[in-house]
Amino acid sequence: MLHDLLDNTTKRRIKLLETMLFYDRWIASSDLAKICNTSSRTINNDLQYLRSNYPEFFTIETSKQHGVRLKSTNYFRLEQFYRHLINEDSIFQLMEGIFLHPQIHNQTWIETLYLSTSSFYRLYKRIQSALEDYDIYLDYGYCSKNEIALRYFFSNFFAEKYGYNDWPFAIDRNEITNHIKDVASYIQNKYFKNDDYYILDSQQILHLAMLIAVCTIRIKQGHHFKDFKKQHQSEEIPHLFYEQAKHIFRPIFDTISLEDYEEIYYSIFAFTTAWNNEEEFVHINREIAKFIQNIADESNIPISKTEMTRIRYMMLNKYSSYKVFSYEEELIFNRDDFIGHLIFENYPDLFQFLVNDLDQLAEKTSYPWLKDMAEIIFNMIVKWPALTQLFSQNYPKLKAILISDLGGDHQEYLKRTINHIFSNYLDIESYPYDVFHLKERMQSLKEQYDLIILSFNYDEILGEEKTLSINPILNDLDFKNINRCIQNFYEEKDLTIPKLYADSLMNKE
Repeated sequence: MLHDLLDNTTKRRIKLLETMLFYDRWIASSDLAKICNTSSRTINNDLQYLRSNYPEFFTIETSKQHGVRLKSTNYFRLEQFYRHLINEDSIFQLMEGIFLHPQIHNQTWIETLYLSTSSFYRLYKRIQSALEDYDIYLDYGYCSKNEIALRYFFSNFFAEKYGYNDWPFAIDRNEITNHIKDVASYIQNKYFKNDDYYILDSQQILHLAMLIAVCTIRIKQGHHFKDFKKQHQSEEIPHLFYEQAKHIFRPIFDTISLEDYEEIYYSIFAFTTAWNNEEEFVHINREIAKFIQNIADESNIPISKTEMTRIRYMMLNKYSSYKVFSYEEELIFNRDDFIGHLIFENYPDLFQFLVNDLDQLAEKTSYPWLKDMAEIIFNMIVKWPALTQLFSQNYPKLKAILISDLGGDHQEYLKRTINHIFSNYLDIESYPYDVFHLKERMQSLKEQYDLIILSFNYDEILGEEKTLSINPILNDLDFKNINRCIQNFYEEKDLTIPKLYADSLMNKE
């Protein structure tokens, strides 16, 4: 992972922050020093640095009796902190700059990033060393024997660096995302008979948009790959959407050729053509279906045909995507590890229940499913709601709307979970659109709702009045924050605050 590009001081401060965030109670500075393998004096200096530089994200309380404790704001998420670090760090600015402008001379980067010559070459060598792990080489620009893997790498890089907050490319993001939705809708209607198995969530659309932008830049710089396979059933799609594409890519190409557009199209759908043969697909598909059915049989929890198909498609796509890009998808912030922590924290029995079955599936399919365990369990939970079974008062209710970038299944999962605990005090609705025009709708949402809950990072929105950020898998901190918002709602109305589930968590020592 590119996490290794961070300097030791930054990595220590991240570990300190993660420890305090997950521990979520008072902890002695000496204990933090042991965990971070440093001195108490260094920890105290780091705490002062974090306290001074990130007051918009969290506050750090100090007590002679109890130690220190972190209290995050309503709109803080760890992913947001990582993104801030990435955008401020010279090494990631240089890495991006070389990709976008490989022709720029080294001296220009030295002056632009305010580096000394020795610092520049030290950063350059660190980038060279880190990228070799992905079979990418730095020599007056980036090159690789596997051009498609290089494109996937940099699309992941830009998605982590910018998320929904910015767009560093010349082509228009809204036009690209609309183009992706048009193509996906065509594929869904023609090949999936209008079933919703192929509906893309906002995060998938974002990654595809980043990949398309990366592909256009590589092609413009003269980098091609000619050995892409054409999926027979979809060969007509580039031809159908070519006229639309010519307009979208005009900021990069005067007129994009059909051949270049085909290359872009087959780049973003490379995972669909990664199968060695029909026999491989049949074998993997069968074993995944057996795995899902075994879980249903062992847990005695029914699963519908639709739920089975959604999970099966998700796992098939994971398998085929790995054949295209067999490296860690998260380059700096490991979202899977973070989600895995939340899952284990909230559903420890489910986590243990699935380990053996995934391990057996790995043996039968020669694929390391355990490395994707957090993501697989996360998707199983949101696509098969009953799986979490393993483990009326007359108050006015706070009116809330829930917004997720991970699709309708995830949005409904969060809604059910929140309702399970707070249904007596909160009416919650699901946001019916994707997130790309959310900013324009914010004023209307504020007028209609008492609280706007988001499960993703969007800097231009989070921090505004009536907004709350939660994690993809809810944890104690999320319940406390929702509880606090409900308490504030009752206090503003000068009503008696009801006894909520999370009350005991609010005063946890």
